[in-house]
Amino acid sequence: MDVNTEFYTYWTVLLIAFLISIASFRRLGLPLKFISLLLGYDVLSEMVAHLAAVRYHNNMPIYHISVPVTALFTSLYYNYSVPAFRRYHIGWVVAAISIVASVLNTALLQPLDTFNNNAMLLIGCNTVGMALFTFCKIFLAGNLGLALWRNVHFLVSLVLLFYWSGTMATWFVLSDIEEENVPWVFLVVWLVNIFTYSGMGTIFLMQSKKRSK
Repeated sequence: MDVNTEFYTYWTVLLIAFLISIASFRRLGLPLKFISLLLGYDVLSEMVAHLAAVRYHNNMPIYHISVPVTALFTSLYYNYSVPAFRRYHIGWVVAAISIVASVLNTALLQPLDTFNNNAMLLIGCNTVGMALFTFCKIFLAGNLGLALWRNVHFLVSLVLLFYWSGTMATWFVLSDIEEENVPWVFLVVWLVNIFTYSGMGTIFLMQSKKRSK
């Protein structure tokens, strides 16, 4: 599969997930609306990044913008889906710290023409931490068995945990791998994205069917 086919396959899956979320946007709870908005932003930013890579051979500035936006929407999702976070505005605090750190990273350490992996690592660790905290709260509340798989916040956190764990794992592999094996790592990254956005689309489809009953 060539690079363009891989991109448009991935982008189509992302677009479908976004369209499914938009179809029932008005009926979604506030936390899920932030995930839907994040999907919409990803649809736009990924296409712009692809076109920039084709025309200018550098799309790094797009990701310097995407990281703080991702941090904002993800943190607000957790701020309003976890009662303890909402009570103490923890999501807003995490978002503010992440955005400031991302801007400082761009200004002082990794300029616009380089990959901003420092900021992405911070956002990834923050998201993994918030996802694990969500799991703890759900488990402590006794929501196990079938109830666990019907809990939309468990499912969203599971997908986000999968995405960021897979993404960060590939970074560590790329830093210590022979050049001929690099295409295999990028294939894994592609698959992680496909499964992530397929999972998000499925979650929103389940929500739309649940609310239509």
